[in-house]
Amino acid sequence: MCTAFCVYLCTCFEITAKSVERGIDTGINILLPSLFPFFVISDLLTKLISSHKGIFTRIFSALFNMPEEAFGAFVCGIISGYPVGASAAYSLYEQKSVSKEEAERLICFANNSGPLFIICAAGCGMLGSLKAGIIMYAVHITSSVITGIICGITVKRAAKEKTALPSAAIRFNPAESIERGFIQAIKIMGFVIFFAIITDMLLMCAGKAGISTDSKILTMLMCLIEVTNGISLAAGNFDIHTAMCIISFGCGFSGLAVLMQTALVTGNMLCLKKYVLYKLFNAFVSFCLCKIFILASDIDFSAISDFRPEAIQVIFIGLCYILFTYYIIASKKLVNRYKKNNRES
Repeated sequence: MCTAFCVYLCTCFEITAKSVERGIDTGINILLPSLFPFFVISDLLTKLISSHKGIFTRIFSALFNMPEEAFGAFVCGIISGYPVGASAAYSLYEQKSVSKEEAERLICFANNSGPLFIICAAGCGMLGSLKAGIIMYAVHITSSVITGIICGITVKRAAKEKTALPSAAIRFNPAESIERGFIQAIKIMGFVIFFAIITDMLLMCAGKAGISTDSKILTMLMCLIEVTNGISLAAGNFDIHTAMCIISFGCGFSGLAVLMQTALVTGNMLCLKKYVLYKLFNAFVSFCLCKIFILASDIDFSAISDFRPEAIQVIFIGLCYILFTYYIIASKKLVNRYKKNNRES
């Protein structure tokens, strides 16, 4: 495969250059403006959420048959997107808060695409519809919850002893979050650019084989390889209803590129066979749920008049307000708990 790829790069240099140009254009004009500002806010939010227990953590534990400590990783995954959920799950495994089996099961439903990508990039940026983005994100989270419940039903949690660690004060560093958010956005752009070459190579081979580029099966195959280029192809070749179903399918699986990122952040310590199988199941459920919703509703997604930049600004300001309020409440509790642990020790 490497030899064939090198031959393709040497013999089809002009096509490769156009692929790189298209990947850069998608990254700079769609992904970076849509994702970077929210990566910063999401990073700050996830630092605050992962340290708390309460009624939501107990509901999470009962619903997914997971320890309460895993709730933070799930929230990180649905807020920040790939591969933050996998990274958080691996951190819990390193801290011995969850077992290896629980960590492998956690990434199957906690490593999700965030609202920034589905609503902003896919919905508003590619389809030009805020309503479509919101519906696709709701479908995405619903299918992840269904996948997580099935994961919990199929296994029995093993009883184990846990070492209680003292709670530390939150390190609230906006500069660090800005740097991390920018680096994460650039890494995503790198995967998009590289896999743009792969997808164009496959499309060229499909064209020579007589397969049309507007084939639904071919587009879904592209989503399995790299989700951003796959859903961009779906948005450009199909009507909005068909594109929504295919995009839901692609985001449900996440693609080979995200699988590589997941293997990278987990240090290749966790077995990803279960992850691939459950992600394929998640993609199938997402496709079916989106199709059912479109058939059962009479919402006009084709009108692009519902796309308003002000809506994105409202979301951004709302997240900032939630972050500020939560930080004031949470930091005081954690600091008091930290002082109490120091006095007891």
